[in-house]
Amino acid sequence: GCGRRIGMCVGLFALIFAVMTGRLAQISLFSQPDEYLASVREQPEQRREVTDRDGRPLIMNATLTGMAIDGRDVWDVEEVVKGVNSVLPHVNSQRLRERLSGHQYAHIVDSISSEERAAIIQLSLPGVSFPETSGRIYPQKDLAAHLAGYTIPGRGGAIGVEAALDGGQFGGDNSSALRLSLDLVAQQILEEELMGAI
Repeated sequence: GCGRRIGMCVGLFALIFAVMTGRLAQISLFSQPDEYLASVREQPEQRREVTDRDGRPLIMNATLTGMAIDGRDVWDVEEVVKGVNSVLPHVNSQRLRERLSGHQYAHIVDSISSEERAAIIQLSLPGVSFPETSGRIYPQKDLAAHLAGYTIPGRGGAIGVEAALDGGQFGGDNSSALRLSLDLVAQQILEEELMGAI
């Protein structure tokens, strides 16, 4: 009768508690950083910087301030997604929603401006952090981009000088900048003339 029902209720509550405890342990111990939302990861070692013949920077190392959210601290997923998108509209809302709904760590972006950081802080969103990573910046933007190349997270240089740095073609001391024979002023004039001709 009544004692049997109470025993079943106690057993049911114990089962629910055990499942919740197991899920909490899984989230706490096995959550991985977001594989999808980050475009760049910290390089395992400092890569060599690159300049033109007169020492003008072509490729530089920099400390980047990123943004992440620990889904374990988020109670209202939609509020957080809406807040992030109000400041960073390019972030994939669906993937962010999935990560936060699963109480997982979401690495949002690797580099944000100080204005974006201030706007995120003003929103007072839960679980937000601003991790620092080292990354590569290309101060000349598109100028000589085909020569500079770029890096792929976790794989190193893809093309151009970045790939050649991984291949060891340049040798020398990795702590010093690599000076190319390229003249960026002449390169800019050449590219402008080519664009005008096209």
